[in-house]
Amino acid sequence: RPYVKVKIFDIEEAMGLLDSGASQSILGCGCMNLVKLLKLIPRTSNIVVRVADGSTYLSTKVVDLMITFNGRSELIPTLLVPEISIPFTLGMDFWHAFGIQPVLLNALSIAPETQDNQIQLSQSERLQLDKSIQKFLITTEDFFGCTDILKHTIDTGDNPPVRKPSYPVPYHLLPEVDKEIQRLVGMGVLREVSFSPWNSPPNIQMKKSGKIRICIDARGLNKVTIRDAYAIPNLESIINRIESSQYLSSIDLSDAFLQVPLEEESQVKTSFAIPGRKMYCYKRMPFGLVNSPMTMARLMDIVIGCDLEPHVFCFLDDIIVLTQDFKSHLEVLEEVARRLRKANLSINLEKSKFCMSELDYLGYTLSTQGLSTNNGKVQAICNIPVPKTPKALRQFLGMAGWFRRFIPNFASISAPLTDLLKGNPVRIEWSPDADRSFAELKRLLVSAPILKLPDYTQPFIVRADASDVGAGGVLIQGVGDEEGVICYISRKFTAAEQKYSTTEKEALACLFCLRRFSQFLLHTKFTLETDHSALQWILSQKLARGRIGRWLLEFQQFDFDIVHRPGKSNVIADFLSRNVNTISTREDKWYAALYDQVSKSSSSLPEYKIEDGRLYKYIRYKTPLGSYSFRWRCCVPKGERQAILQKYHDDPTSAHFGFFKTFRKITEYFYWPRLRTDVRDYIRKCETCKKSKAPNYDLAPPMGSHVVASRPWEHLSADFIGPLVPSTMGHRFILVFIDKLTKYVLLYPLRNSTANSVIRVLSQNVFPQFGIPRVILTDNGSGFKATQLQSFLKNLGVTQWFTSGYTPQANPTERANRTIITAIRSYIGSKHTNWPKHLAEIGMAMRSSVHETTQFSPYYLNFGQDMITHGEEYAHSDANTTPTVEDRLRTLKLARQKAMDRSKKSHESSKKRYDLRKKPGRFSVGDVVFRRSFALSDAGKKVQAKFCPWVKSKVISVRGQTYELEDLNTRRKAMFHRKDIKPG
Repeated sequence: RPYVKVKIFDIEEAMGLLDSGASQSILGCGCMNLVKLLKLIPRTSNIVVRVADGSTYLSTKVVDLMITFNGRSELIPTLLVPEISIPFTLGMDFWHAFGIQPVLLNALSIAPETQDNQIQLSQSERLQLDKSIQKFLITTEDFFGCTDILKHTIDTGDNPPVRKPSYPVPYHLLPEVDKEIQRLVGMGVLREVSFSPWNSPPNIQMKKSGKIRICIDARGLNKVTIRDAYAIPNLESIINRIESSQYLSSIDLSDAFLQVPLEEESQVKTSFAIPGRKMYCYKRMPFGLVNSPMTMARLMDIVIGCDLEPHVFCFLDDIIVLTQDFKSHLEVLEEVARRLRKANLSINLEKSKFCMSELDYLGYTLSTQGLSTNNGKVQAICNIPVPKTPKALRQFLGMAGWFRRFIPNFASISAPLTDLLKGNPVRIEWSPDADRSFAELKRLLVSAPILKLPDYTQPFIVRADASDVGAGGVLIQGVGDEEGVICYISRKFTAAEQKYSTTEKEALACLFCLRRFSQFLLHTKFTLETDHSALQWILSQKLARGRIGRWLLEFQQFDFDIVHRPGKSNVIADFLSRNVNTISTREDKWYAALYDQVSKSSSSLPEYKIEDGRLYKYIRYKTPLGSYSFRWRCCVPKGERQAILQKYHDDPTSAHFGFFKTFRKITEYFYWPRLRTDVRDYIRKCETCKKSKAPNYDLAPPMGSHVVASRPWEHLSADFIGPLVPSTMGHRFILVFIDKLTKYVLLYPLRNSTANSVIRVLSQNVFPQFGIPRVILTDNGSGFKATQLQSFLKNLGVTQWFTSGYTPQANPTERANRTIITAIRSYIGSKHTNWPKHLAEIGMAMRSSVHETTQFSPYYLNFGQDMITHGEEYAHSDANTTPTVEDRLRTLKLARQKAMDRSKKSHESSKKRYDLRKKPGRFSVGDVVFRRSFALSDAGKKVQAKFCPWVKSKVISVRGQTYELEDLNTRRKAMFHRKDIKPG
């Protein structure tokens, strides 16, 4: 049945069954732990699903999985059905999302790389292959093989027993440890011992699956073990005998060492004890013994032998099968299965690969075209990002210069780059010439004679280094001028690893290199060069715990000498550790796979070509005139995309333009998957754009709710008009008060706008006549914000409200101020200093006029009768009639209720019109936002508004549509309205 490998959230790899009979993708019982491991939160569902055999199931939960497949990522809603035994089913929603089409006979129409380079087999061939695979002995969770052909012996000569103290085990892991020990006892791997003079400390390791692995720290035992001289297979001789083949398979033995029994006398030497538990020893050959590789080589020489060459090669427990046709491939597979089954050796079906067109083996890539260098060897160089600073450029040139003896005309090739450093610049201006020079140097660094094939007759040298951000390393052979690179590697540290101590980072960098170079280094002595001498101390630890203890177990596999190499001589590894890919720590498999395929057979992908070491794609595009044309565009690996985005958006020649212009510029010359998304995300996150660009939508939120006053002079608004032209009495300001319910206006000319002047007017004029209000609303002027006024109002029990900064429309006096200024302008004529003379009459006119909102005059709503503004009005009024007190009170009460209703209705009508194009949106405490910057003087308004209109801030508190913000630069706090704030 067709399986494909996918990545979930770029973290976990999983094998999924392509099931055209399933309507949706499903996680079965075998993958339910992924939900917990990835900390996913399922949503409720009530969906009936149908699988290939016609069965139906009810799913009550669903999770959204970001699945990466064939270089693309899609969000697939995946049902949780623990009743289904298949771990991961990829239903038709997955097929449609990734463009997979079912064809006749249930064969799949998929790009070759989607099945990890598996050859497309017909249905009958697939059935034949499955039948051949079933002849192998398959490992399960509770079973793996145990050969009876030979046993491993630990010969310690006359050396006394070695007893090392056990490491403590975390209390919460003890139940899992007990469970794992009982499982291994039941499988015949361990047995209980009542007494042993030997003890190797056990080390408990956590697997990615959450299960534990029990290992022993055998360094003490290995020191007293006599070395086995049995010859390990020669890698070079295997490589030289491999021929190009059409069908390739690799067979992986499960826990190969544990499938070899131990001599009974040797078993007690592997004893280990967990504090508080019984003592156990191994009945099988454990991981970490010094002679285990020799025993495995001896076993495989007996079981597989050399009579199946050139179709079968075996290096320890790695078996490959190569043939020219499908029929002979099945015959050889069945013969290998027969020999392994006879030796009672089981295989790991998940890690084994059958009928492939391409395989990685011993550091090389085997394919139908023959043997080639593994592309992963040069990935670290190919992914070097374009230098952004003079320091980064100097580091790159220093690393490249280390190999200048191998690069003809190095000075002329690197001249465009060295020219950028002339004059010791603060920043570098990247140019097309510099781009070509950078690409050419990278190409030369991964080409002969710098990059060479390994010579297994010569010793290897590993150079490793760590920086604050990552690890880098290089595998080298040769000395002095003969020095050549076998492989470059680098990777970025995770957030947790970046917190390690310097010693731990250096140790991790060394371990990273040994892991990646293990196919070259296992079972041969080599030199490990580092600029940190702490590694010698680490390997001499008597009691190592935690991650150091786990690392030591891995170091035990290798035979090496540590040599201190000063940092100035460790140029390559140092550069790689500091220049890890900052866009993505994953290898760019999309670019690497395409580059490798096109370089091997350009006819297989005619729309791609390689020119000057760069990959290009022939792309059809629409011209501005509406016709279609074609153009070669450069394919960009992940490590170079950030620099291109910066160049075509941040550079002065790109002017921080928006998505459309930036996207069109980049697509004229470059191509990579999800280019549109990357451009959009980059521009959305651009800090400069956020600070300098006005949003293309109205920031103002919907109008707030209506604040109701239940009686006159309960809710008072105040504001200053001015400074005006000084009057003959020295007045420069008008203090305005308005009652919210009745719209009654009070005007007072003042010489200044200080808090003391406001207090004097309130205490001598307003409060004695109209009483103490419940609330006073003001703006944020210094006269109103002063502590003297706030204390004065607080002592009287008055609550003071402030409008948001730069939001005058929130204060009802703002509309009255315009009326007052217009009236003054109408009467002062040329005598500008006489404006206070008409202030009393203007106030009288406003109080006696009917207000458009309430349909009553403010005077009437306060006193229950109209104001007489001229004596002649008595003759035409009802002033001579005297209504009863009850009638007047009833009428006044009704008028005030009408005023309240009409004010509310007016607000609702205004709100309806105002909210038509307003988007609701709120910020929460702690959100980072950008608030509008306001000029502090008229002289700065034009420049301020155009060149620095937005300031990065943080939300401190929220009250309705008013936000208290803290400037992240100055730490100053102020109140701002929602209309002056945009998302960060």
